[in-house]
Amino acid sequence: MRCTDVLKRLQEERDWDINKSLLLFYDNKGIVKPRRDQFFRRNYTETDYARLKWAITLSKSHVTIPIIKRILDLDRDIMKLTAQALREKSQTDWLTAEELEDRANARNKV
Repeated sequence: MRCTDVLKRLQEERDWDINKSLLLFYDNKGIVKPRRDQFFRRNYTETDYARLKWAITLSKSHVTIPIIKRILDLDRDIMKLTAQALREKSQTDWLTAEELEDRANARNKV
């Protein structure tokens, strides 16, 4: 999604008057990391878009940039851990009680 698409969606969904310089600001602060195309134009993912919405919402509540970045990074980490736990759970559905106990013991040794 290009900058203009992001700006248009933010305007339509939230009625926010956001400009390109604010997108660049969040990019420079590491809140979002849009990919670049062959012409070095920024292309935002849905994840970037969601992080932008959270960042703008938090900044409108007077939350500082370092705290916003920390909140978003923790949210990302929680999502990764949740996905990992779900993958492990689906694998353990096929294990016997003895195999589960062996895995738990192996983890406790680490």
